[in-house]
Amino acid sequence: MPELSQEEISQFVDDGFLTRQLSLSDAQIDALADMSWHHVTDMNPHFQRNNPDSWRGDVTDSCRIAAIPKRRGRVKLRECVQNEPLLRQTVFENDEVTEVIEGLLGPTAFPRPKPQALPRPQSRRARKLCRF
Repeated sequence: MPELSQEEISQFVDDGFLTRQLSLSDAQIDALADMSWHHVTDMNPHFQRNNPDSWRGDVTDSCRIAAIPKRRGRVKLRECVQNEPLLRQTVFENDEVTEVIEGLLGPTAFPRPKPQALPRPQSRRARKLCRF
């Protein structure tokens, strides 16, 4: 990924965000779309992915309940997806993303994730079930 331009840095300082295109495979894009639709339809059963006529009425998301036009087309799913492994891999464990973050905020601003072991179950029954 090309280094940050002065214009991109200025945009981040002025606007508080930076938009950059990621190199994602078709499979990654499809998986992210599937994940998003799963959460949208879970909270809004009247929405049907392949039926745009169903995309009307109020939409529930992480922030509020409002119609799509009032939201300007935005649906926020942050509480639903923040622990999704697919999203973590695509964004937080993506070298392109971490390079941009480090370029804007410095290398210590965004420590790279370390693999974590699962915690040991506390009860004997759980340890037996999990074979610890």
